[in-house]
Amino acid sequence: MDGSRHGRCDLCDLSVSDRRIRIVLFDVRGLLLGIVKRATTQSDVEIVLESSSMSELPTLAAAEPDVVILGEDEPSLAARLLEELPTVKVLGVALDGREAVLYELRPQRVELGEISPEKLASVIRDAAKAAMAGPAC
Repeated sequence: MDGSRHGRCDLCDLSVSDRRIRIVLFDVRGLLLGIVKRATTQSDVEIVLESSSMSELPTLAAAEPDVVILGEDEPSLAARLLEELPTVKVLGVALDGREAVLYELRPQRVELGEISPEKLASVIRDAAKAAMAGPAC
């Protein structure tokens, strides 16, 4: 990978943060869909795909997301997504939108506790910024 996808040069010495955070919603529905859409209305965030089936994984990968939001906390699904898309952050959000967990490549589960739309938006931004920064040089 040349590093350009996440706004970094090949030498890892220049960071560009003027692009929008690309979000994929995976099996996000009902009340949670409304909460997530409200949390992602800022101009630096765009929902590039809504999916509900692992058979759509090639389409999901082609969307080049920074963050994938799962409609539930499913560790096995998070692990599978990270296996296929190792640079993304996977955010599992409870169906009521009140709690969330963040998975990274390891996969590592990070408790986020109760979550508001504002905190959800902040977590999405932080996860995407970390993904866009890429590995330490």
